[in-house]
Amino acid sequence: MSIGRTLILAKGWYEEFKINRWPKPYSFHNLDHIKADCQAADKLIAAAFLGNDPLRIREDLFKWNQKHSDNQIKETELAAVCEMALIFHDLGNILETVINKDNTLVPVFLDKYLAKGAEDRSGKIAKILMENSLSDKTKERYLRLVLHLIEQTSFIVSEKCPFGLFTRMVDQIGSGLFAENKTRNRGLLEETLAENPQTEIVPDSFYNFTRLRLTELVPDHAIRQAILDIWDKKLPVIIDVPKKPIRIDKWLAKTAIIKG
Repeated sequence: MSIGRTLILAKGWYEEFKINRWPKPYSFHNLDHIKADCQAADKLIAAAFLGNDPLRIREDLFKWNQKHSDNQIKETELAAVCEMALIFHDLGNILETVINKDNTLVPVFLDKYLAKGAEDRSGKIAKILMENSLSDKTKERYLRLVLHLIEQTSFIVSEKCPFGLFTRMVDQIGSGLFAENKTRNRGLLEETLAENPQTEIVPDSFYNFTRLRLTELVPDHAIRQAILDIWDKKLPVIIDVPKKPIRIDKWLAKTAIIKG
């Protein structure tokens, strides 16, 4: 099976899970989120190789290739490798694994969205999919970076490594700015509630996450603005909500849907 066909299959699994396995009308880890991630990444990578590179993506690629001289990634391959990683990176939220049955890739769906252990499951699933879709030589070069990018989508504040900031900017900031799903916040609350009914949130930091997290990731205002200019996006308005913790179920019981 070609990698192109595998990526189409993987994107379809997000839709299949949302339609057939998730009983609620709102979700977060879905195809809309994946598409938004890919859009954000594509724009940053394209700009970087045209000389507009506030996140130093080209420098990260140079460092990566220095460290992995036996499995170097070409500039012309980076966007495609990132696309693979981003499409695969949330499969662990919906799948236990993927089985190759008579040369057909069969997903083993979870009963509900599950964040715990998701990055680990996603990495293992990515390896299975790439082993069944790429030549040994290409898989060897691509897989290490794909697994690294999937790992970097986790919520890491201070670790500095090639593509770490780029990946978190794409998955944590760009995904929200490019998402067409305007009830994604409600979806994330519903997913989290289903996983752990005792979970609390601080509404202010939850609903204003994009603004707060962007400043945390990129303290320099000029660099933040350069990234937003590449994306042709503006930050969402600040939402005035409580700053004290509250359980998700209690919050949802008394709150109308807040878009974003």
